[in-house]
Amino acid sequence: MFYLAPQSINPPQRLKRWVYQLASTSIAMLCLSTPAWAALTVNADGTVTDTVTSLVWDQCNYGRNNDAGCTGTAFLGTWQQALDAVAAANTASYKGFNDWRLPNKNELESITKIDTYVAGEAAIDTTTFPNTPISGDTWDWGGTWTSTTYAPYPSSAWIVYFAYGDTYADFKTDSYYVRLVRSGQSFASFDALASSQTITFSNPGTHTGNFALSASASSGLVVAFTSSSTGVCTVSGTALTVVSAGTCTINAAQAGNSSFNSAPPISQSFTVNVAAPPAPPPAPVVVIPTPPVTPIVPVDGSIGNAMDSGQELLIIAGTTVYAGSNGGQVQATGVAGVSTVAVTSGSMSIPCTIATAFCKTGQNILTVFAGESVVFAADGKVRSIQINPATPSSTIARLDGSNLMDAVIAALQTDNASLGTVTERTTDNWNTLLLGFASGKMAISAVVPMPINPTLPNSVKRLPNGAVQVVISGVIVKLVPSLLDAPRFAAALQTLNPPAEMRVNTDGTIAISYNRTTYILRPSMFTANADTSLFAIGMDGNLRFGNQSFAPAAYNFDQFSTMLVNLDATASVSIQTDGKLAVTIQGVTYILTPDYQVSIDTTFNQPDFAIRDGKLITHYQFGLTQGFTVGQ
Repeated sequence: MFYLAPQSINPPQRLKRWVYQLASTSIAMLCLSTPAWAALTVNADGTVTDTVTSLVWDQCNYGRNNDAGCTGTAFLGTWQQALDAVAAANTASYKGFNDWRLPNKNELESITKIDTYVAGEAAIDTTTFPNTPISGDTWDWGGTWTSTTYAPYPSSAWIVYFAYGDTYADFKTDSYYVRLVRSGQSFASFDALASSQTITFSNPGTHTGNFALSASASSGLVVAFTSSSTGVCTVSGTALTVVSAGTCTINAAQAGNSSFNSAPPISQSFTVNVAAPPAPPPAPVVVIPTPPVTPIVPVDGSIGNAMDSGQELLIIAGTTVYAGSNGGQVQATGVAGVSTVAVTSGSMSIPCTIATAFCKTGQNILTVFAGESVVFAADGKVRSIQINPATPSSTIARLDGSNLMDAVIAALQTDNASLGTVTERTTDNWNTLLLGFASGKMAISAVVPMPINPTLPNSVKRLPNGAVQVVISGVIVKLVPSLLDAPRFAAALQTLNPPAEMRVNTDGTIAISYNRTTYILRPSMFTANADTSLFAIGMDGNLRFGNQSFAPAAYNFDQFSTMLVNLDATASVSIQTDGKLAVTIQGVTYILTPDYQVSIDTTFNQPDFAIRDGKLITHYQFGLTQGFTVGQ
């Protein structure tokens, strides 16, 4: 039971309990046999063969350079982006092969090395697999994706952390690294969390001229084709084009998804001949030109088009969109009927009949400008519009070529005249923006991509999650607090406590991890100009670095808010300027002060509230626990 005060809930309501299971630790790894390390062979093509399992590994994490030190930047993305990266690697015949896959949990665990663990080094044979990352931008250390879905919570998947050689599950929307594997003795038969699949691809036999390929996967997923003999034949989608007479070799692959592992690829070779050119017409004829056929956005696939002003650009779910007044060029991609159309130059005109949420009363046409993209639902209705500006100094077509950051600063000054004039400004990217005003400094980050809704008036307001939202000509800019000087903060943290690790979250909060415990801080958005760059405790009891204050913050505000609404549908919560949470439940408002510390309590592995030692204890997913001091 959860009680804030005797009068707050009458009668007490029982919380809905969500059943999630904390990811298992490295116990499973202890079952692996370490002598397999004597069987690793580095190949000349940048791969590593394990002769015990016959698995062939990419020596470097995907994205790094194929050199002795595996230099460069490793790929870091969501689970779906990892699957897409595997498909791209196969399409490009990465390192000469087109049967790469994302390893399952057991396969990736087989190359962990836990018999000679050294702090600060990857739990892997670092000579054979150099520069293996052990840190990233996710809690708690950088991990590597597997293809195995976490069965109790299908929106999560297993990750192997090479920082310590242990294994966890995490949300598929978080970002982790990728190491490719192919061939060998796949452990998929031991992996009951994802189903296997096979491809049926019959040899087409001898063909003359172009034709369509046909193959199917037992999973029902779409099979992708590539050509290993592009001098003889090429393939786009299922369409095969004969380039010259000879032997054509086509590869069929299916990368899998959250329910299915990647299928073993199949290759077929067959003879093709160039079709004889058509006979010339018996006599010249007068041909009346016909209007160009407007491209139709496919349910699954991509298409592009460029047209002059007012001409038809695309047909989306039966509705035609047009080039704008200065012409338009677009690139469209369909996935399961949902279409994303990016305007690369000019503009695009959309009838307001399919974009009612984005058109003002009496408006007939919605204009989408270069640099913006539109998502159309399967029924053809506009679902969302967004912009992803390259830098804060770039010009925006929707603002008639003006600078978006200039407009944001002007809106902030209008909303708060005490800021004064701008004395300093850095605009390297939207993640780190430092604005100096006569009254002090403002350190902010902007959330990208930025949504667009032309029906919204220009405004500045504070959101419940603590962000400041600025709307300018329909462009919605959400600003969150940031570090005034992240490098100096990190350096001072290492001097104070070298093993500590720091991560900046998308909501601006700072997560500092040390000894399996995480501390969550929310930096102040505005500070005085002076800065001593030293850690101290302020008069308000909050941590300070120089003149920037860091209040304790909720570990996961969105999850806290959802849990509260499940308790009382009329409840609300917002973050105050001092970082505390204002919670209103059954008409009574409480002020909650979060603890800095977030710990793991394995006795609670599902979201829940409890009262302990006079504090409100919040149990987040995966056993993460945080206390809140309650006041009114």
